Amino acid sequence: MKKCIIFPRVSTEQQSYVEQKAELIVMAKHDGYKPEQMVIIENKESAIKLDEEHREGIIDMKHCIDTDKNIDCVYIWEVSRWARKKYILFNLQHYLVERKIQLKVKNPNIVLLDENGNLNANADWMFTIFAQLAETEMTLKVERFKRAKRERKREGYKITSKLSFGYYADSSKKICVNEEEAAIVRKIFSLYRTHSISQISNEIKKYGYNFTHKRVNLILKNRAYISDLKDKEGLPIYYPRILTDDDFNEVQNLLEQNSKQGKEKLYSLCARLIVCPDCGHHFKRVGRDYKCSENNNERACACTINLSVSKMDKLALQCSQNALTRDIHESDKNRKRELKQEINDTKKKISVLEGKIASINTKKQKLAQIYVDDELINSSEYSRRLVKIKTDSAKYEKELNYLQQKLIADNDNYNNYQSPNKTNADWIRLNKQIKKNELSNEDAYALTHKYIKHILVRRLDGNNREKAIEIETTNGLVYRYMFAGVGLGFYIMTNTELHGFYYKPFNLLKPSDFIEEVELC
Repeated sequence: MKKCIIFPRVSTEQQSYVEQKAELIVMAKHDGYKPEQMVIIENKESAIKLDEEHREGIIDMKHCIDTDKNIDCVYIWEVSRWARKKYILFNLQHYLVERKIQLKVKNPNIVLLDENGNLNANADWMFTIFAQLAETEMTLKVERFKRAKRERKREGYKITSKLSFGYYADSSKKICVNEEEAAIVRKIFSLYRTHSISQISNEIKKYGYNFTHKRVNLILKNRAYISDLKDKEGLPIYYPRILTDDDFNEVQNLLEQNSKQGKEKLYSLCARLIVCPDCGHHFKRVGRDYKCSENNNERACACTINLSVSKMDKLALQCSQNALTRDIHESDKNRKRELKQEINDTKKKISVLEGKIASINTKKQKLAQIYVDDELINSSEYSRRLVKIKTDSAKYEKELNYLQQKLIADNDNYNNYQSPNKTNADWIRLNKQIKKNELSNEDAYALTHKYIKHILVRRLDGNNREKAIEIETTNGLVYRYMFAGVGLGFYIMTNTELHGFYYKPFNLLKPSDFIEEVELC
């Protein structure tokens, strides 16, 4: 029993598709379809906002056609009621033509297929024209929506579903100040002059607002409070003013200063690396110096050693750079050993294959002797065995040729091997950045914390000025320095003296052990 699909569609709940449905049913009845032969798909959904694959009506229509082979016709009110994008309309047209399913459009009158089930040229031409008109109409409508939306924003009306804290929309959707919430906004900005964001969050909870750290931070940066907010397209969104420009800008400056201080603490290169000689805890940055983290009012530590942040960070970066260089050289050695091992393995494989080929040739000679001289097998069996021998021989010859070529390539790689410290562009660039002091704080921090194991420090002979410093890297390098005091810089042992006391215990080092001045990069 033949069936058809009735496809009325409107884009909003306010529109009615009763008229569409009734007239499409009349068309179907006129073509001989009875009510029980009609599948009615009724959906209220936007042809602008939804693509074909997301519209339930289109999905339901395709499902009916794919599962019910009796459906041979689809009725729609007009082309734009089906979809408003050309590529979707053409896809749907192709879908029906491919399955030889008729399409009949009410306005204008279009019958897609001819009597033989082929695409009607005139109908195809009309369909193309109205598909273009549907898309053009959609484009114009979308642009009108955007213009109206932008105008509403400029006039201070609510467009988005959510407003910034401190505002509400009246009955006409005009954005107005919520005085109770506005008082909280002013309170938050006032508190930030003397309180941290966490303290503000706790304080605001007393007023019944459970603001997270992130929510407070967003409020402090929200330009809506000075009527200077813009949308993604850079167009202004009018919010009534809650704060003065001076109050807002003062807080932005404080936020920027605190952000910079936070980054400085995060990227202090020797943070959590310097070990206190008295209590064993790590030093932390305090202003321009590193000091024991336990030396404060709550937990007293007798250590009073201060180390310059800038000078210690330069030393740590130099040692990290040396450790990186050593890693590269060790990598060179390991790679050459790997290449040598690969060459030896390839030679062994070649030797094994040559033995197999020799064995194959022996088998070939024996087979000939059995067939020709001894006549122990017939010609058919001889041919079968000979084919197998030749197949195996060809396979081994192919493998041998590959290994011989690989051996030549491996030998070339081994003999012409170049160290990555000469060829690695990243390593060369890193060296240049360190020498020119152009390495980012984040990269320098990552480098030092990858290669510095720990930094030991102690006073020399009870002297308040001179301090011994030992830096050990994660790959076994050890550097010993003496800080001679403000204005005097760092000193290290000379190469001529290195053999005599380099391995002297750290706690026995004396100022006379450090006799060559360090030139910091």
